[in-house]
Amino acid sequence: MKAHIVGGGFGGLAAAALLIRNADVPGADITIYEADDVLGGGFFLGGSAAGATTYLAPSLTRNSAARSIC
Repeated sequence: MKAHIVGGGFGGLAAAALLIRNADVPGADITIYEADDVLGGGFFLGGSAAGATTYLAPSLTRNSAARSIC
């Protein structure tokens, strides 16, 4: 069985993991389609261990208007 997952965010990665673990689908038979350069969607951390941590989706970091309200 081949699987095609649209979106490499947290949900898409979780779907791939479930297919591998529960449906015995080999990882090589799963294709994840993602528009961004990295997988993970909004599950990114900004900041440092010494300061506050901010959660920003990649689309927010590219949008200056959205960045100003975060």
